[in-house]
Amino acid sequence: SKWPSDAMELIEQVPPLVVEREVIACNGGPNVAMGHPIEYIRVDTADPAPRVCKYCGLRYIHRHAATAEAGSEHP
Repeated sequence: SKWPSDAMELIEQVPPLVVEREVIACNGGPNVAMGHPIEYIRVDTADPAPRVCKYCGLRYIHRHAATAEAGSEHP
C-alpha cells in the first residue's frame, strides 16, 4: 500500500471484548470525535469465534461462548 500502517497489528493486540447481549452497537470507542458510524453486530452465544467490527476491527464475543471456550481448554 502507498501508506504503510501497522493499525491491524495493533488492533489484534486488543483482546476480544466479552459482551452480555446478542446484538451490540460499536461506534469505535468512547471518543465520539475519533469514532465511526454505528455498526450493529450480532454475536452468537454458542460460537467462540469473535465477531469483528468492519470499521475499527474491534472483536466481540458473547460471555456464554467465552465461558464455553475457556472450559473446553481445560478438560
